Amino acid sequence: MDIAVDQSQVMLLLLAAGLLVWLAAVLWIVVAAFRSSLLWGVVLVVLTPLYVIYALLEWRQPGVRYAFLVSVLGLLLAAVGWYGGAGRSVMASLDRIGAVLPPEMRSEVEEVAERLPTAVPPDEPLPNQAAVPKDPEILKVDPLEEIYQIPPAPPLPPQPEQAVQPPSRPVLAWRKVPVGSLRGYLGSRARLVLRDGRTVEGMLMPGADESLMVEQQQGTGRVAYEYLLNQIRSAEVLTPSAPVRSGGGS
Repeated sequence: MDIAVDQSQVMLLLLAAGLLVWLAAVLWIVVAAFRSSLLWGVVLVVLTPLYVIYALLEWRQPGVRYAFLVSVLGLLLAAVGWYGGAGRSVMASLDRIGAVLPPEMRSEVEEVAERLPTAVPPDEPLPNQAAVPKDPEILKVDPLEEIYQIPPAPPLPPQPEQAVQPPSRPVLAWRKVPVGSLRGYLGSRARLVLRDGRTVEGMLMPGADESLMVEQQQGTGRVAYEYLLNQIRSAEVLTPSAPVRSGGGS
């Protein structure tokens, strides 16, 4: 006498057996965690997936190691049962339950069902397969290309060429300044005519209240000499005059 066996029922039993084996193994690990440390036991009760970390840390304990391997075996059995056909049975049961549930509970059940992994056989027809167009001219048209096709932008008109002006460079020239205003030209190059007829040229540096320092090049170094203001008869400072363009004549 032949007995018909429903494959979906076998997969449901396999799924339930795998989950029970996994749950028993995890409970064994939680009990072992409570025996070794109260903190680990509380952590595994609150965050059960962390049993994997605890099992790896306590791998030398034979009971924890065997329980972890049994939990892996239970998950494998549950996965085979789920993808072997139990998943479709569970989803169909959820649909039947959702039909008699209130609208607010039905939305929660649908949200949970969407998160569950499902395996759709490749030969199972789609619900809207009859509405799919069969015209090859329509099928070869990609609607996204028509929607997101951006026309090319027109080229910009050519810009008129502008003559590049060379950078201006200042022209330095000697300018006669009053002796009393020499303090306003500190850091500039000056040429001083002393009352004894000597001419001194160098960089103006600050001095005392009634004197100025003139820094001059002496060999490989620089030396500063101090001159009183009443020793200076006239003074000239090297300052920039009107700028000229590079490449132009001066």
